[in-house]
Amino acid sequence: MHWLLIGNWAELSESFAHLPAWQRVVVPTAGGAAAGLVLMFTARFVKQSRTTDYMEAVVIGDGILSTRQNLLKSLSAMFSISSGGSIGREGPLVQLAAMCASAMGRILHVSSPRLRLLVACGAAAGIASAYNAPVAGALFVAEVVMATMSMEVFGPLVCSSVVATLTTRQFLGADPLYSILHFNTISPGQTLILVGLGCLCGFLSPAFLLILRSVESWFSFWPGPIFTHLRLVAWS
Repeated sequence: MHWLLIGNWAELSESFAHLPAWQRVVVPTAGGAAAGLVLMFTARFVKQSRTTDYMEAVVIGDGILSTRQNLLKSLSAMFSISSGGSIGREGPLVQLAAMCASAMGRILHVSSPRLRLLVACGAAAGIASAYNAPVAGALFVAEVVMATMSMEVFGPLVCSSVVATLTTRQFLGADPLYSILHFNTISPGQTLILVGLGCLCGFLSPAFLLILRSVESWFSFWPGPIFTHLRLVAWS
């Protein structure tokens, strides 16, 4: 989808750097409109019968995730991400992994406790493969989602995380997810400038959050359909 919209396989920042000014506006706008249309179709024609949040399905649910709704929401995320939307590529990957685990458990007719554990293993596998971090995937789901470190829970989570990471590395290699740039040694004067910049950003962060919440509140009262919301966000 990124190649269809922009015409190359480069990273988003590099791709947009070589686009003309009009295309930098049109591509995110078109992607936001397409993502909103998918969400509007989902809300109007797909029955909201099951949750799409894997944490909710594990903690207070029965482990059943709606396959149809998850696929449509992931399709919406694909349009947004491929057109430059800053929503993160990892979230849909984790959600799809948990959805596949839930579907597998329902096919095998496992009990509700086993199904919840299976969904948790799917989420751990998704996190591990998305971030290339098998230990972090298992620990996050065990501590945040399952709220337990017992071996009957942590053991399957570690197993699924390791298998997912090994599978991903067979296709993409074992390189870190984010490359770290090399920084030269800086002088004490530059260090003081950076410390001052950090303090300034800390003082300005409440104002930034206030502006962000104000914009979100303004968009919540927008009278148009949902696809116009995302198109306006792309413009802003």
